[in-house]
Amino acid sequence: MIRIIGVGTATQAGNQPFAALAALATNRVGARPEADKRAPAVRGGENVPILVARAGTEDVYGPDWEELLLPSPYDSPPPLADDHIVREFYLADTPQERMMRLAHFALKPLLASLPDSALTESTLVYLLVPPPDVTRSRGVDWEHVIERLRVSNRRLAPCQFRCVPLQESAADELNSVQAELAAGHWHTVLFGGVDSLVDARTLWELALQEGRAATEGSGQGVVAGEAAAFIALSGADADDGATHSYLAAVASEPEPNVGQADERIMSGLYNAARRALEQAGWVPQRVDQVSVNLQAEVVDELEWHQVSRRLWRVADGLRAPPLQRPAAVFGDVGVAALPLQLALADAEIHYHNEWQQFGAYATPTAILICEASDKPVRGAVCLQAIS
Repeated sequence: MIRIIGVGTATQAGNQPFAALAALATNRVGARPEADKRAPAVRGGENVPILVARAGTEDVYGPDWEELLLPSPYDSPPPLADDHIVREFYLADTPQERMMRLAHFALKPLLASLPDSALTESTLVYLLVPPPDVTRSRGVDWEHVIERLRVSNRRLAPCQFRCVPLQESAADELNSVQAELAAGHWHTVLFGGVDSLVDARTLWELALQEGRAATEGSGQGVVAGEAAAFIALSGADADDGATHSYLAAVASEPEPNVGQADERIMSGLYNAARRALEQAGWVPQRVDQVSVNLQAEVVDELEWHQVSRRLWRVADGLRAPPLQRPAAVFGDVGVAALPLQLALADAEIHYHNEWQQFGAYATPTAILICEASDKPVRGAVCLQAIS
C-alpha cells in the first residue's frame, strides 16, 4: 500500500494547498483577459482578449533577481529568493524561469512538513515536465533547473532527481513510481509536475487555434494556466510522517477519439475509471467525490457526460458524486494537472479530518481522480482516506 505523507502546490492561490483547495471549493476563477493577446470572438466580429490564469505577477523585486536567474559562474549558485512570499509570489517571464520558481515554491511547504527520515539518498524526486517538442520547452535547461532547486531547498541535497518529459499519461508514470516503491528501490518518492503555458508564444499558438481559446465574455474554451504540485509517497511500513491517504488503484486506457465526443462514443476514460474501481474493490456508489481535469470546451463537457451517465446509471437509481474541475479555476496547467489533482484531493481529505472533531464535516473517504488531456490516453486514480 503506497501512502501519501505530504503535498505541496504552487498555483494562483499561492503555495499553500489549503488556499488552492479553497479557491477550488468556492470556484474562484482567477483567469484575466490580456488586452495584447487576442483571438476571434466566438460569434464573429472583432478579435477579443483571451483569458490567462497566471500564478504570479511579472513585477520584479529584489536587487539580486537577474543574478539568481542567470547561469552561475560559481560552483554553488545562490538560492532562489523567497521575496517574503506567503500567498502571492512573483515570477519572471520566460518559461524556464517561471517553471523553476513554481517548482521551488511547491516544494518549499512540502519539504518543511517532512521528517529527515523521508529525505535521504533513498529519496527520488520524480519531476514531470513538458515534452521537448512543445514551444514552451525549447531552450529550457532542466539540468540547470534541478541544480537551482537543490541549492534553493537544502533538504533536497541528498535526494536523487529524475526529470521526465511527459509524452502521454501521467497515470502511467505514477504507476511506474508505485512499482519502484513497492519493490523497495526507494524509501520515499516526491512525485510531481511543473508547467507554464502563459508565455507569449504558447498563448499565440492557442489563440490561432480557431475557437479553442477562452476569450473575454465567452463561457467556454481553454484558459492557459500554470502550476506545480508534488505529493510525497512512501511504502506501507515506513515511519516517515503522518499519513493522509493512500493510492488504492492506478489505471490508464487508450482513447482513440480525443476531441470527438460530439460525434463518437468516448470509451477511454470510462474504461480507465472502471478498471481503477475494480482494482480498488470499489463500486461506483462508493465514490464520495470525483476530480476531472477536462477543459471548458463543449467536447470535454460531452465526454464527461458520457462517462458519468455510464458509471452512475440513472436507471439503477445512482447519482454522480460531487465534481471538482481544477481547470475551471486554474486553467490548463499541462503536465502538472494530475499531480495537482492528487495534491488537492489529499488536501481535501486532510482538511476534513482536521475539522471532523467538531462534527461539522463528513470526510470524503474515496475519491476518483480522472486524467484527461489532448493525448490519446485517459487515466484514473483511486485515492482512499486512512481510516
